Amino acid sequence: MASILKTLKFFTISIIVFTLCLPLAAQNRERSFRDRMKAAIQLYDRALYPAAINEINDAVALSGTLSESELAKAGALSLLCSIELQKPNIEGLVKEFLDKYPFSSEKETIRLKLAGYYFRQQDYVTSLDILQKINSKYLAKEHITEYNFQLAYCNMRTGRLVEAERLFELVLGAKYSTFSNPSQYYIAYIRYMQKDFKKAIELFGKIEKDPRFSTLARYYSLESQFMLKNYEVVTSKGEELFLTLSGEFKNKLARILSEAYFATGNVEKANFYFGQFSFTNKELSRKDIYYSGIIAYSMKNYELAIQSFVKLNEMGDTLSQNALYHMGHSYIQTKNKQAALVAFRSASRFNFDPLIREDAMFNYAKLSFDINSDINVFRQYLNEFSPVDSKYNEIQNYIATSLIVSKDYKGASDVLKLIRFPQPEDIINLQKVSFLRGMQQMEIGAFRDAIPNFELSVTNGNYNVPLQNLAKFWLAEALYRDNQFSRSVETNLSLVNNNIKFKSSAEYPTALYNLGYGYFKLSNFSAAELWFTRYLSAAGRVPQYGTEAKLRLGDVLFMQRKYAAATDLFSQVSKNDINAYAYANYQMAISQGLLGNDSKKVEFLKSILQSTENSKMYPEILYELGRTLVQTGDNIQAKKYFRELGDRYQESSYYPKALLELGLIALNQNQNDEAVQYYKQILAVSPQSQEAQNAIAGLENIYQEKGETEDFLDYLDKSGLSKSRSTDDRELLIFNSAEKQYLSGNYTSAINSFTSFLSRHPNSSKKSQANFYLGESYNKTGKPELAIDHFKKVMESGEGSFLELATLNYSKISYNLENYKQAL
Repeated sequence: MASILKTLKFFTISIIVFTLCLPLAAQNRERSFRDRMKAAIQLYDRALYPAAINEINDAVALSGTLSESELAKAGALSLLCSIELQKPNIEGLVKEFLDKYPFSSEKETIRLKLAGYYFRQQDYVTSLDILQKINSKYLAKEHITEYNFQLAYCNMRTGRLVEAERLFELVLGAKYSTFSNPSQYYIAYIRYMQKDFKKAIELFGKIEKDPRFSTLARYYSLESQFMLKNYEVVTSKGEELFLTLSGEFKNKLARILSEAYFATGNVEKANFYFGQFSFTNKELSRKDIYYSGIIAYSMKNYELAIQSFVKLNEMGDTLSQNALYHMGHSYIQTKNKQAALVAFRSASRFNFDPLIREDAMFNYAKLSFDINSDINVFRQYLNEFSPVDSKYNEIQNYIATSLIVSKDYKGASDVLKLIRFPQPEDIINLQKVSFLRGMQQMEIGAFRDAIPNFELSVTNGNYNVPLQNLAKFWLAEALYRDNQFSRSVETNLSLVNNNIKFKSSAEYPTALYNLGYGYFKLSNFSAAELWFTRYLSAAGRVPQYGTEAKLRLGDVLFMQRKYAAATDLFSQVSKNDINAYAYANYQMAISQGLLGNDSKKVEFLKSILQSTENSKMYPEILYELGRTLVQTGDNIQAKKYFRELGDRYQESSYYPKALLELGLIALNQNQNDEAVQYYKQILAVSPQSQEAQNAIAGLENIYQEKGETEDFLDYLDKSGLSKSRSTDDRELLIFNSAEKQYLSGNYTSAINSFTSFLSRHPNSSKKSQANFYLGESYNKTGKPELAIDHFKKVMESGEGSFLELATLNYSKISYNLENYKQAL
């Protein structure tokens, strides 16, 4: 308006200048227009815009003909009033004026006011567009600050924060005005929006004393402190400010205070202010619902926490993962393991927070084990993560426990070996499962495999000495069963010597017994005698081992040729154990034989047969009696006992032995056919025994003697025993049989055998020798022409030890046949 006033003043001066030259009527017209315009400006300045417009209209209507300049001034003032009155189509009116008066001195002022019109409508985009078209050089000086402020604010509201701050700084750099403090506030706000919270706090502090901005400046300053995690500052100043706020800002501060108190551990205050926040927010966001669940969880109100977390549903975001994770822990606290398992499993499927995912899967794995004894999730967890030692060891113990329950001691042992930096409890568990695995292997006869498990149990036995001793005891047993007698003895000696705790154990007497057996196997009979004697005098020994120890002690004495002592000990064995009694008496009979008293031995054995018929040793006693009678030349009696053995104990391993003895007796009595029957019987009942091999050898000799080798081989083929003779063996067998006929002077039989041999084995390495024998046999039987045919074949072969003799015989026979040319 100042520019308008200036223009009017200039216009007034011009009127005065020309007054003397104008007629009185013109002077009155000018005075009337000037006065009315002056009045209109005063009304405009007092915001009486309708009255101002009326005055302008009267000025134009009553003043007669006006100059274009006067009309432009009047139109400009009228347009400014219309803008303030927010008349319809204001932009069209402005365009119309500017098109009509493009050089109006009020053009930039009108644009400024139009921009202000849209500014007040909060249409900052349109306002900014108009402001950017203003040439500020043509604005009145007092309008520059307003222009810069509006331009700064529009830039701020349209996201041009850097430019906005620059323009607000221009406002602050100008003379103090009504726009200065707002600019100071908005510069602080821009820094807040740019997350430069430290600078924002500093700038808000400069404007806090202005009552127009005090509350907001304190609020944003406090929120900036919150964003900087200065929670103590927030809680110390926030409650007082909270009481002065209302509406949206009070609601926001309630949320901020809640989180600040939560961060400082004051869950009760956090819950109180969240209650203030939620009271005014009927529809909470997912973040708000999650936060309410976290507060309830922290206050150990797990049921309420679950109610909040359930409302979130699974949206596949980080909030879902966190909610499911805490819901899992809440279900744990409410003893609902199945629901907890589902929650942890769902949380472990998201990758938003790797730490939460890892711990969720860990808890899912533990619950899978607790509920379903399923260790597969633990294995999956270990495949995906590299947990800290404590968690890793806990997992291995879980897996080991599952394997122990299922009696998979091997798997449990393997798992426990993986524990890092094992604690005493881990070492004790490894000792136990190693021992149990060793016992498991002992039960199935895997003695060699049991050894390292017992050794591992012993190595880890420092925290449980009784179990360590027991593991050593069974280690010695496994070593014994694996024929490692020296190591077995050493292990047992470490137990029985200088081990006070073991001496009071139930296994101690048995260890003495085992030492006796160990030394017995090592043929250290004097040491075996010592330990069997100690066992028999030990207290607490196992009763059933007593008789066995006596028998072995008797054997030890027997092996040391202490026959009298052995006999005395064997005689102490009670008839209550028929098998032990039979063995003891049998050994006494054997002792008599070793002393050279076969008749006494026979007497003992016959006596035993009468009292031990139901013992397991009865077939052996029959066999030994028969053998002893053979040695004494009583074949008749021997055959009687061998036949009894065959009639009653055909399932016994002594049956083929008895048959072999009967075959030998028949052979010695030149009863070859009977011997053949016994040998064939052996091959029928026990073809894989050593006696069967002896029977085959016996049959071979008999058939060879008879010149029936091929019959023998046919028998083997038909009996399925041909594998006992290879092709080369069979070839050599036929050749040897034929050769035996030749050497015995049975030339006719030799001719037949060698002819058959060559037809079966035409390429035999014995071919040359067979032809030589045929030549000799034909010559001996008066068939010289056939003889020289075979001698010639030997000569044609050109090799062999019989070549020279065959050539000589060929010449002699040819000469005798008067075939002199051939003889040469």
